[in-house]
Amino acid sequence: MVWLMLILGFFLFMAVIGVAHALDRHAEERYGYRPFALPNLALMLIPHGILVAWAVGWGQDARPSLSPGLVWALGALAVAALVFLLAVLQRRTSLGIALAGAGLMLVAAPVLVLSMLFRDLTDAPSGP
Repeated sequence: MVWLMLILGFFLFMAVIGVAHALDRHAEERYGYRPFALPNLALMLIPHGILVAWAVGWGQDARPSLSPGLVWALGALAVAALVFLLAVLQRRTSLGIALAGAGLMLVAAPVLVLSMLFRDLTDAPSGP
């Protein structure tokens, strides 16, 4: 059963990366803009990190050691970064691509940073 879950998790992981690359290619061909560019992904590391910290803390019985004001400030920062990126993507592409791109980045930003970085490195010209 564990092997089956690992295999399914791997396929889900690869599907997320494949969808991100396909969406990025589609937006670049149609709008001339890549929503999964490295600056956008770097910006989305902020809300992704806050989301992960919240999800990890959700399963614990102990109360968080952060003050409620700081928790609200971090949440506001995450929402501001998400709204800003949604506005940028929607202005340069379509609403559907903006929502899908921001959602994928919110869920998998660190993985997508590495994936897009490797893609950019393979597309770079070789030689002097």
